[in-house]
Amino acid sequence: MFFLSRYKINAKSLKYSYLGYCFYFYRIYGLNFIYMQTVSKKLLKHIVLFRYTSMTSEVEVENIENYFVVMKSVIPEIFSLESGINNSPEGLSKGFTHCFLLGFETESDRDIYLVHPEHEKFKKWVAEYIENVLVFDYWT
Repeated sequence: MFFLSRYKINAKSLKYSYLGYCFYFYRIYGLNFIYMQTVSKKLLKHIVLFRYTSMTSEVEVENIENYFVVMKSVIPEIFSLESGINNSPEGLSKGFTHCFLLGFETESDRDIYLVHPEHEKFKKWVAEYIENVLVFDYWT
């Protein structure tokens, strides 16, 4: 840490400063962390929660997850896609087990996605496996 002594910065006090945290994260995560913080943009998040029927097999659930990934490659308006399985210990999920989080740069991108033929095809196909669905959109 020669650069600290060059500027007469005490390493101990740097640990508790904002700049210290930046250096710490840079050392651990590299430049990507600082870059992500400076270029973060507002995104329209589109949350989709599924409660599957009791007859839906694990293979069918995996196929549904894979279809979401395919839709991201087919529908260019989807900026980002994340998915996961409920892991909350609170017991308030009301049976919803799987979450898909899509990101859009604009509302018009989201609107294009909603009526896109691939999305419409997906909705028809997945309907027999879904007992309930919850959709929620918000801006970050």
